Amino acid sequence: MTMKKMQNLKYIIENELVICCPFLSTDLFISYCKDLDIQTSRKQLEQFEKLEIFYPIARVQSPKIKTKIEYIDNGKRYRKLGILKDDEEWSGDIKEEYADFRFQKEYAMSWLEEELLWEPASRSFQAWETFKDEQGYRETESFYSIFQCYTLYNLIQFTKIELRAEAWVSHSKEDIKVTSKVLDWAEKVISLHQNNGIRGEAAVATCQVISNRYFPKTQSDRRTFQVSHPSYPSYYGNRDWFEYCRNWNARAVLNDLDMTIGELEHLHELVAISAKFVDPLERWYGLISFVSVDQKKKLKGKALFAQTLYSMEHMLRLFYEELTGNKLLSPDESPSWKKFSWDDVPGNDSRKLLEYLKVHHDIDWAKSAEISKSDDGKVICIVKDENSAEIMLDEKKEKATLKISDGRTHDLEVKKENNKQNIYDNFFGGGVTQNELKNLEFLTNQYHLNPRPKLILVVEGNGEAEQFPRLARELFGYSFAQVGIEVVNLQGVGNFTGKKGIDKYGALERFIDDYHHRQTVVFVVLDDEGRVSKIKEKLIKAHSKYSPNRMVTKEEYIQVWDNKNIEFDNFSHDEIARAMTKLSEGEYTFKVDEIADCENCFFAGESNPLGKLFSEKLKYGLSKPELLNILFGFIISYPENEFDADGKAKRPVVRVIGKVRELAAKNYPPVTQDTWRKNQESGYFGDSVE
Repeated sequence: MTMKKMQNLKYIIENELVICCPFLSTDLFISYCKDLDIQTSRKQLEQFEKLEIFYPIARVQSPKIKTKIEYIDNGKRYRKLGILKDDEEWSGDIKEEYADFRFQKEYAMSWLEEELLWEPASRSFQAWETFKDEQGYRETESFYSIFQCYTLYNLIQFTKIELRAEAWVSHSKEDIKVTSKVLDWAEKVISLHQNNGIRGEAAVATCQVISNRYFPKTQSDRRTFQVSHPSYPSYYGNRDWFEYCRNWNARAVLNDLDMTIGELEHLHELVAISAKFVDPLERWYGLISFVSVDQKKKLKGKALFAQTLYSMEHMLRLFYEELTGNKLLSPDESPSWKKFSWDDVPGNDSRKLLEYLKVHHDIDWAKSAEISKSDDGKVICIVKDENSAEIMLDEKKEKATLKISDGRTHDLEVKKENNKQNIYDNFFGGGVTQNELKNLEFLTNQYHLNPRPKLILVVEGNGEAEQFPRLARELFGYSFAQVGIEVVNLQGVGNFTGKKGIDKYGALERFIDDYHHRQTVVFVVLDDEGRVSKIKEKLIKAHSKYSPNRMVTKEEYIQVWDNKNIEFDNFSHDEIARAMTKLSEGEYTFKVDEIADCENCFFAGESNPLGKLFSEKLKYGLSKPELLNILFGFIISYPENEFDADGKAKRPVVRVIGKVRELAAKNYPPVTQDTWRKNQESGYFGDSVE
């Protein structure tokens, strides 16, 4: 199928198939191509047309018309009063100019009937220099489809030759007849394109024909798409794209294109392969596909060219799906494609296996590893120095398991095809690429871009919410945000214990279970007040409602201060007395024995004895956030005193901060469905159900 066979200008105009993807004039097409790093020129395009291998879609010859005008502002400007008809009398001023052309249906059809609009391939070649009048104004203009960048790129690639100096310098002039060799090659290449057309011509024609229906859906971040288009000419009026889609008859269009389903599938495969080959960011396709359309348009060169090809691939895929009800593979589903043949390793597919390990499992040492297979043919071993990996077939030869020496494992699919055992890797997991949110989750995990916290630190009040991040930053030298820790302030222990008789496992059961299901650790730090200890004991025995093989949480993830509250558990009576004295601004000097009495009262069940003492002496209330600010300042001022000779933290609060940081660091977000499932069953988020 070539452009000449498929493309029909009258059909395009009658069906107004240029609304979503308008044709570009020659200069705009050249500019468009150069933005895609396809270097072309008017001279080259003219030569390709002269050789009858690459044509514009349409050509227009604009007739001159006489326009009635009226000068205003003392002759500085004029306004148009309409076209002067042949039999019309007019005594005023006129201006001769070329008529404007537009691809609006009725207007363009009239030009087509008057032979002022035509397909360049239907007429003999005319030198482009004749397109200008005596004054140098262009009266004849050519138009191209934006998708012709694909065929132009292929044509330029197949019609160029590279001469390397180092390859020729050692030969004498008598040995080589360069001119005749190049001429023979050029004649052969041009003749081949004249007879067979250009690779991708049918895809270009098809994409232009189906562009109104499918192109808007390709302008997408995979969650939303742009129905409106800023380049819509105003003369098309307000178009209801959704109504257009409802009236669309895919089967009729396929018949109009004189194409079979098999040919359409072949076109999709051709464009998809071309897009991945051209794209310098091909390995990041999945991530970039979720980027906004406006940001994707800021790509440069071949990366931008690839976006046009991806749009073409996507349109052909959507067309195929509407026709058949079946889905073709999208570029980000390529991990589902065959990785290697079991029977050809070691052998022809050894390089494919090593490349797969390097790209999809970040095994850099694999590129120079040695491959062997067990005597029974059921285990492939990959070894490099102390590093190793092995792939084992199961008994039924339906599944294989990749085990890497660093402890990672990964399941692979085995399919028997053409008497060979072929290995497939559905990298993210079954159905993931069809679920945009889950796919984006795994992608952002893979690129370490997911803003979801690795650990949520739940505290009961403002003081802890302010001082825990401060302690991490000034004592340990990192911010919570850097290691993926988010602080949630409960604003009181009651929001942990919940309502008695209603919240059996406290108010946070579902919160914790949900976040653990989403692979975020929830770590709770509380004073031992009210029903806190009882709720903790119940909560650690609760079964997860999301993952039946684990409990909701682990005991170590709920820190209740041993000495009832954060002040008495972490600071001496002297430190608390000095802090309260400082907070009083010298109005009263608190004594150590007064603080000791407060602790005893707290153990006896009295609520907030420090606050009561402060109020008695100062006649105004104690601010716990300000008190903790001073107390944590004592820790930060003398960091060398906070650790013993073995480097272990002395204070419980310092140990807690170190622990949550370690938990966050070890919580690697999963990049596959299989890894997520194994994490849920690992006991990391909740003890395993016995």
